[in-house]
Amino acid sequence: GQRHIFPGVVNGLQKLRAEGITLHLLTFGLPKYQQGKWIGLQALHPYFDQTYFVHQGDSKGQILARETSSDQQIFFIDDSPAWLLDSLNFAPWVQRIRLMWPQCQQNAHPADNKLWPTAKDFKEVLMLIDWKSN
Repeated sequence: GQRHIFPGVVNGLQKLRAEGITLHLLTFGLPKYQQGKWIGLQALHPYFDQTYFVHQGDSKGQILARETSSDQQIFFIDDSPAWLLDSLNFAPWVQRIRLMWPQCQQNAHPADNKLWPTAKDFKEVLMLIDWKSN
């Protein structure tokens, strides 16, 4: 389980929680697999107020639209351009950040740095959140 946590994530989540930020985890995949992975990630449990296991029938964007509103400041951080575009379609008020972990060798997307900023690690995510919050 712990091997699925990238460097800096726990420290970043601690910082966000210390600032009173509410955190929700949206994970897509077969529920049995995702729930099993989540059970193995005990170190992350204290930081998230709610966890959504998204599978067929809903998308991350639909959950954002259902669970948030335009009067809230919401950041959606994901590594998938498809999910970021989905969130733009269903919840345009949400601020998106694409996290491009170097370990995952992700390809650039035409929308990178146009429809959302990109970050290569959690420290950069925190800087973007701070910059977008001001």
